[in-house]
Amino acid sequence: MTHEAAGVRGGIADNDLAKIVAAYGLGKARAVVFLPAGMMNRNWRIETERGVFALVDVPVPKARRSLDVLRSLAAGGLSVCPPLLTAQKEPVLEIDGRAYCLLPWARGVHREGSRLTIGEANRLGRLLGRTHQALAAEGSGLEPATGRPQTKVTTPEAAAADRFLKMIAALDEPQAFDLAAARALRQRKDLLAVYAADRPGDE
Repeated sequence: MTHEAAGVRGGIADNDLAKIVAAYGLGKARAVVFLPAGMMNRNWRIETERGVFALVDVPVPKARRSLDVLRSLAAGGLSVCPPLLTAQKEPVLEIDGRAYCLLPWARGVHREGSRLTIGEANRLGRLLGRTHQALAAEGSGLEPATGRPQTKVTTPEAAAADRFLKMIAALDEPQAFDLAAARALRQRKDLLAVYAADRPGDE
């Protein structure tokens, strides 16, 4: 069996690994590979006699709630990976203050949004919509939302001014014209904000 030595970035102590494979009934661990591209948590690809899995170390406070929600989404037919349970039917394994969860290994590669085709983006949007509906449904494990999120919307004119201001700010040695243009752009943004309510409609 190969895995990174304890103490190096992403390494798992041998005693932790032994407890993990025993708790989930994985049999012998054949290989453990640290995945440096993970976000927020440390992640590993773990190959065992029972199969290949994703091992994640998770912060305990919200781990159980999040994993319960994940299982409810999977039960609703959504394309998520439900967490595996330990022999004690727990989705989270705690070892000396550290916590782990185990998920089925999802084959494939992560693709950035700009690489999706129109059809793929459409399917992704539909999936996200179904996910939001499932999360808002009663019994999802989440508390009902108490308010609607709000965001500040920038007008196209203000966005254009911001874009030019960033271009000027990026200049190594702005000329007098550049500085005058920056002042005019900031003044334009101020005027747009002051008189936004007086802007005529589309008709």
